[in-house]
Amino acid sequence: LAGTRWHMLPMARALRRRGYSTSIVSYPSTRLTIEEAAERYLRPALRAHRNFHVVTHSMGSLLLRHAMKDPSLSSTGRAVLIAPPNCGSQFLHKNFEKLWIRPLGPAARQLGTNARDLPQMLPSLPMQTGILAATKDWRVTVAETQLPKCESHQQLAAGHTTILWNPDAIDATLR
Repeated sequence: LAGTRWHMLPMARALRRRGYSTSIVSYPSTRLTIEEAAERYLRPALRAHRNFHVVTHSMGSLLLRHAMKDPSLSSTGRAVLIAPPNCGSQFLHKNFEKLWIRPLGPAARQLGTNARDLPQMLPSLPMQTGILAATKDWRVTVAETQLPKCESHQQLAAGHTTILWNPDAIDATLR
């Protein structure tokens, strides 16, 4: 939420150095719902590639889970979800009505932690999935990153945003 494409640049550079072609999909996270952002921005980007690997940060994992519900999208690639609110965010759920959080928009309101909230309703990914959780993250706890059918779940001593620049996170993504 409210991140910029610049947050993903160190990861994209590391992937390019290893021979991967990269695209950073930006979307107005504070103005759209998760479904709207997935349909308008991520799904078209994924359709442009026949086979792909995906690295997401935070809410981007929910966009990916929504986008991949489309049966025409399939990939034998892998997904790495970094600090994903797969079970919602108790922090946002409890604090959404506070003035300093409201500007985060409609997608933030969707990050509830109840069984009927969007994160719990989305399916697991139909591709090999690894999760990197930040242990110093006050927005999304390690427990909130869990996802059924996940092949790997690793915890790293980093914050919610700084995990993107953590050398161990970059190494784990490349593995």
